[in-house]
Amino acid sequence: MNRIEGIVLRRIPYLSKGVILDLLTPTEKTAVILPGKNRGLAAETQPGNLVSLVVGHPRGSALPPVRELVADTATADISRLSPYRSAQLLFICELTAHTTREQESGPRLYELLYQTIRSLCHQGERFLCLRYTYQLARLLGFAPGYPEQTDAGGYFDLQSGVFVAEKPLHNYYLTPAHAAPFFALGDPEKSPDFAHEKDYLNLWHILMTYFSLHIEGFQRPRSLEFLQQLTRIEYFPPKE
Repeated sequence: MNRIEGIVLRRIPYLSKGVILDLLTPTEKTAVILPGKNRGLAAETQPGNLVSLVVGHPRGSALPPVRELVADTATADISRLSPYRSAQLLFICELTAHTTREQESGPRLYELLYQTIRSLCHQGERFLCLRYTYQLARLLGFAPGYPEQTDAGGYFDLQSGVFVAEKPLHNYYLTPAHAAPFFALGDPEKSPDFAHEKDYLNLWHILMTYFSLHIEGFQRPRSLEFLQQLTRIEYFPPKE
């Protein structure tokens, strides 16, 4: 028997009643099988939950089965506290699951995800998912370069990740005006200034484009649309 502590990234149906849990631990990204007899633990094993597991030894090439499971009640309550926070939690877990590989996992990634989830337990933050996405790019090795040049003119080349003096021949670049809110995500003392909903959606478009240029086969998380819809209701209500 082994004990594992980690964060649930996603649930994948397995056979008729079982579930595969993708986990991020402080040292690695791994997976375990939750047997069908434990299907009553669905609430405790939702994405974003902090769990402590006792797993048995795998048979052959199978994944290790879960023997015992305890979930952190604070994270398990997020979905009941706020649909908006629940949407944020689902997004950051889906993005992490789809963009990170085992060799890219480790203490820094775990700490980033852990602290982001903890902040969701205590308060909602308008830019939390935007900031998390930007910070994740840093950990994955394609951090945007030279943010001090956002006010110095030039163009930010999304393909190379740096500022250039001449307009690139391709279409993947930002003018200084569009680069400023992008780099504000990396500065905890700054926040993007969204005068209109279209500014918020455009920043997401920039981030998703940036990820697609630096991660082969990257696909936009399905949960992003739901997150954007709830953000629209929360922060951009229709004007009467």
